[in-house]
Amino acid sequence: MTRNATNGNGNRTGPGLAFRPGRILSTPGALAAMDDAGTDPRALLAMHLRGDFGQVDAEDGAANRAAIRGGGGRVLSSYNLGGGAVVWIITSFSDVPGEQHTTFLTPDEY
Repeated sequence: MTRNATNGNGNRTGPGLAFRPGRILSTPGALAAMDDAGTDPRALLAMHLRGDFGQVDAEDGAANRAAIRGGGGRVLSSYNLGGGAVVWIITSFSDVPGEQHTTFLTPDEY
C-alpha cells in the first residue's frame, strides 16, 4: 500500500514526495542549460520533490530538511548537468494559498 506523505503544514504531498511544488517556474537560462544538456526538467523536479537535493552542502541540506518538517522557508537543490552547467531548484513555502512556488534557475540568475 502506498502512503501519502504529509509535510510540516499538514498538506498531503502524494506518494513518495517530501513536499508539494506549488506553482512551477523557470528562468530562460535554466531552460537553455537543461536543453543544451539534454536533461528532462521533470526528472530533476522529481528528485527535488523526493528530497534528493543533489550537490548541496551540509548546511543547506539541514536547512532543507528543517523547511520540509516545518513547512516554511525554502528548499534548495543543486544539480550538475555536465560541461560545467548547474541548475538550482528552489521551492519557497508560504502560508498564503497559491503563493508557494518552485523555480528552476542557474546560479548566475540568483
